[in-house]
Parts: sequence; structure tokens; C-alpha cells
Amino acid sequence: MKKKDLILIGSILIIAMVGLLISYIYGQTDKELKVVITVNGEIYREIPFDETTNEKITVEYEGNLNIVEIKEGHVVISEANCPDQICVHTSPADEKGEMIVCLPNKVIVEVTSNE
Repeated sequence: MKKKDLILIGSILIIAMVGLLISYIYGQTDKELKVVITVNGEIYREIPFDETTNEKITVEYEGNLNIVEIKEGHVVISEANCPDQICVHTSPADEKGEMIVCLPNKVIVEVTSNE
């Protein structure tokens, strides 16, 4: 490799690291989160969300049942009476923009910011 090639590669690596650092810094500023539970397109409940939140919410709609648990900085649907149980087996949500959807029961659980 020539000296110019090494300078080009080094410059690209430095730019990439600066970009990652900036995205990390700006991603960490959004600390105030909430969990929004939507049922059939309507907001059912909003709960402030952080590491200390500890709630168990029973969502009932037209004979359908979902139990949403918020604890230890994670949100899960722990129980549902839907036939496929995909929502129960979905990974816990804990970051802004993550959601758990129970399509048969028309329930959406989303982690979002307070803004």
C-alpha cells in the first residue's frame, strides 16, 4: 500500500468514529421515556418508564386479554389469549421506538419519548 492509501483509510476510520460518537451522545440525551399502550388505535394508557418502573397492566378489549408487565427497565406482554402468542414470545422492549404488537387482540405496546 502506498502512503496516500493509508492516509485515506485512516481518514475514513476517523470520520466513522466521530460519527459513532456523535450518534451515541445525541442518542443518550433522550432519557425521559414512557410506555404507550394502544388498543384498537386508541391510547389505553401511558406510563412513565425508567429502570424503577414496576407495573402490571391488564388490557381487556372485546373479550381479548393481554397482560403488560413493566419491570427492571423492560416491557413485555407476559400473557395473552390470542391464538398465535407471538406477542408473548417477542423480545422485551426497553429502548425508544421499540414496540410489541398483538395483532389479533389489536394491542400495541410502544416505548416512546415524553416529547
